Amino acid sequence: MATIYDRADIYDLLESEERSAACQKHWERVLGGTGVRSLLDVSIGSGGVTLPLGALGVELSGSDLSGAMLERCGRKAAAQGLPVELRQSDFRNLSCWAGKTFDCVASTGNSLAYVTNEEIPGVLAQMDALVKPDGYLYFDTRNWDRILRERRRFYLYNPFFHGEDRINLVQVWDYERDGSMTFHLLYTFERDNQIFQKEKFEEHYHPIPRRLLLDALAGLGYHDVKQFPFPATAEGDPEQAEWYCVLARKGARSMDIILAPMTRPLCHEYFRGFESDPDIFMDMGLFTPYEYVPERVDRYFEKQQSPDRSMFLIMLDGKPVGEVGFKHIDRVKKECELTIHLQNDGVKNRGIGTAAERLALNYAFDVLGMETVNADAVLKNKRSQRVLEKAGFTFVREDDTFRYYVRRRI
Repeated sequence: MATIYDRADIYDLLESEERSAACQKHWERVLGGTGVRSLLDVSIGSGGVTLPLGALGVELSGSDLSGAMLERCGRKAAAQGLPVELRQSDFRNLSCWAGKTFDCVASTGNSLAYVTNEEIPGVLAQMDALVKPDGYLYFDTRNWDRILRERRRFYLYNPFFHGEDRINLVQVWDYERDGSMTFHLLYTFERDNQIFQKEKFEEHYHPIPRRLLLDALAGLGYHDVKQFPFPATAEGDPEQAEWYCVLARKGARSMDIILAPMTRPLCHEYFRGFESDPDIFMDMGLFTPYEYVPERVDRYFEKQQSPDRSMFLIMLDGKPVGEVGFKHIDRVKKECELTIHLQNDGVKNRGIGTAAERLALNYAFDVLGMETVNADAVLKNKRSQRVLEKAGFTFVREDDTFRYYVRRRI
């Protein structure tokens, strides 16, 4: 059965000036304030979603598996006077862009669902390799969680027109036994109240759980993850939208972070740049700015040498930017408590804490032989709570001061 991407002329029948304007407003909402000046779309198709970015002054590049779609995208870009670099490529192997990096790397058009769930982390890693430091990764997708929950069979579009011809489009969705889905796209073309043309296409998808996508981003060290309905100008909760999109900022990955045993010199270097975090004080009357006092650092270091503790310094580019480790280590019950602090605001919101916690958990389970790791976060410290959740901790309970979490060996 033919795929719609072999018939770019039919695929683009939904295009209109109104749709293009809506896409431009979508990008203004999603990328506003990010400073993105260059974007690569690894599933650009005929460019209907992406080319409107050109009007915002963004330098565009694109690749796609379909040569027919790329050819049409090139013609549309030329007609608009947009310089766009296009290359034919499967987004599971983006080596055609080797040596280049972009402020944002995107996958548009619900394209990620064309590959299996097992391949998704690899696709995102391919995209990530082309994102500049502190750049962004973007994708849009159908809300597959909602689709599988509702198990809708028919998806109807409002009739639209091409010249004098009326076009009707119906999608019929088959839920396959292996968990995949087949979309049957049925087009009928009418003129003078008579159907004169019929076209049928099939697309095969692998529904992607939202959690899988967000976990894969976290694993790559992305942070400041924002979700929008698609288009982003739509009202409502992205969790319930038919389509949604995600924009995430690149941070430090686990491979960039090293956990070094806490030594006295490193401990002093760490605390010389330390700043107190007001978010860990429920009672701000107890908050005082941190003052580096060598004797206090020595006492702190000596306390960490206790047999029921195991502490590390989080090293980034050879410098200590935080501390992470475990206290109350019970080798009989195989249980301990995670503790983590970052040096100052300059190293927060960059994915460093998440990466460090994952490395520390590997040490707890694989080296210390722990079965359970406990953790807590002050109620108002939403950032720490999100970091714990990204690292796989499960919320247990809360009291007047803390939220408590647990992570067990998988």
